[in-house]
Amino acid sequence: MKNLGVILFILVIKTQISHGSGPNAVSKERRHDYIAGAIASLRKTPSDKLNAAMDYLNVVENDHCRSHFIDLKLKCLIGESKSYCKDMPSADERNKCQFYSDLIIINKLSQKNFIGTHTHYNIMKNKIDVDTEIRRVLGLRYAGLTTEFAMSRHLNCPRSTAKCLAPGIDSYCLATADARNLTWQSCVGALVWFVGLSRNRF
Repeated sequence: MKNLGVILFILVIKTQISHGSGPNAVSKERRHDYIAGAIASLRKTPSDKLNAAMDYLNVVENDHCRSHFIDLKLKCLIGESKSYCKDMPSADERNKCQFYSDLIIINKLSQKNFIGTHTHYNIMKNKIDVDTEIRRVLGLRYAGLTTEFAMSRHLNCPRSTAKCLAPGIDSYCLATADARNLTWQSCVGALVWFVGLSRNRF
């Protein structure tokens, strides 16, 4: 799966920044490989490592990656995630780190699609631990999306198998993302995150 860790970033840049080609700019096989690899990486990574990566990227996003321009923020976060993952002790850990860092960044950029302005305002106003509450609310939104995916015609294989889940997630997001005012990658990011964190219970 060499170099698959940047596929979703390429698609983000194409669809959200330059308004070029969508997911079909990358072959179906590579999209499926990426999704399967991302699910497997999440399932194999302890929660404390995921939380550490989220905390790190939260800090840099609010510090020197702060920008109103999505392309600048994205490039900065990509660079920071690569530096962060480079310090992992093995090639396998670095590969997994790049997968889950990709997803963290994608889900950060998609957050407004899942948490409306009013909800976000109430979280900021009423909660001391804002990041924890945002993660909780996003988890509920992702769970709802995953439930609809699980009930759709796109899921037609054992749920515990990442390679089998990947084509279903891809086709579901291609078919439904626009109707939900989501990009393909924000739909994939949410589903992969929830399915991956569910380990083999999904």
